[in-house]
Formats: sequence, C-alpha cells, structure tokens
Amino acid sequence: MTILPGLSLFIVLFFYRGFRIDTGVSFSGHSFFYRTFLFALTTSACFYLAEFHVRKLIGTLSGPGQLIFWLCEILTGAICTFLLFNYFWTGTEWNRSAFMLLLSEYFSVILIPLLLVRLTDRHPPAVTNVTPLFITLRAENGKHQIKIRADKLLYLKAADNYVEIHYTSGDSKKKELIRNTLKSLLTEETSAYLVRCHRSFAVNLNSVDRRIRRGQELILEVGGKEIPVSKKYLKDFVQS
Repeated sequence: MTILPGLSLFIVLFFYRGFRIDTGVSFSGHSFFYRTFLFALTTSACFYLAEFHVRKLIGTLSGPGQLIFWLCEILTGAICTFLLFNYFWTGTEWNRSAFMLLLSEYFSVILIPLLLVRLTDRHPPAVTNVTPLFITLRAENGKHQIKIRADKLLYLKAADNYVEIHYTSGDSKKKELIRNTLKSLLTEETSAYLVRCHRSFAVNLNSVDRRIRRGQELILEVGGKEIPVSKKYLKDFVQS
C-alpha cells in the first residue's frame, strides 16, 4: 500500500517522462533521476505515516470518513511533492496555478494504484453468531457427564477419587465434581484446550492470564488462582 503510490509516480515521471518533466539538471544542481526518486520516496513516506501512524490515532473509518482520509493522504503527498519541487527549482514555481496543476497531475497518478490496493485489500466480513465449542467431561461410569463451553473452562484439579472442574458462569467462578481421574479426562477430545501442568492440575491454555517466574519455578495464574507447573511438564509450557 505505501510503496505502490511512490513506485507509480517514479515510473510515470522517469520512464514515461510524464507531465513534460524537465530531464536536465535542476537549479539546485540535482539530476533527473535523483529528483524523480526523491519525489517517489516522499510520496511513499507520506502514505506510510498516514496508514501506520495517523490511522491508528483516528481508528476505524467507513463510508465518507474513509473517502476523506484517502483524499487527505493524496493532498498531503501533493503538498510535500510541491515543496520538494520548489526546492529543486529554487522557488520559481511557488504560485497557486503551479500548485493546482501539480495537484491535478499528482492526483491522476496516485488515484489508480490507490483504488487498486483498496479493492484488492478487502477483508472477509467478520463471522457472527458462531456456535461456541463445548467440552464434555464424563464420569468413569459413563452415566454422568458435564458439558462446559470451552471458553468458560478454567482448570481441572484432582481431588482423591474426584476431579474438580473450575469454570466461569457470568461474572462468577463455579466448581463441579465428577468421579474420575485427571488422566482419564485428558482425552484426545479435550487435548486442544486442556494441558496437564502438574500431578494434580490441568489448565485451559486459553484461560491462562499470566505466567509468573519465581526462580526456577513457573506459576500459571488462571481465574485468579496460582497453579504450579511441575518440572515434569515445564518444557511443554516453555515451548508453548
């Protein structure tokens, strides 16, 4: 996006000698190639600053706002090019008619590549109303099961012959017990979310808020609780 406008201007001026550009040495002593290269570089710099800095400050634009932003990009590039042009020719073209002529020529060169980029840079519409994924945790007898949304599950904790299932519901945290072992609940179905980090714990990687280093120890903060990572599983979390 930022390179194409400058490249288009350079091709039109240097290779096609567009707009009856003087190919000799300017009053400032600069060659034809140097001037066209600097015109192109200045244009790309203007678009770079607009796209990667000014746009971040403004935020998302749509409709008329987006059109105005494009026109401001082109106008800024034209003004900078006009200033540079007068530097090369020591201010001899410093007048309104010269600026309006340059603006129309600049606009005609920059508009086409700008439109091409915009048309080919369309992002697919965001998917809404997606059915959330669920994780089903079954008891060892197969009769009892708990179904929880994957994005709500926090962690599992072994508790004697049971496993505590910690999850969020609204703004509160809840816990349910299911009779089974932690190892049995970590199946292929749940492996995309649940990863064992300790003999007594398995965490949902998407629910880890922070990773805390305390010397050689690694602590995972999940839903406000600190869960240790044992040495046996440490490599899985250092790499992930």
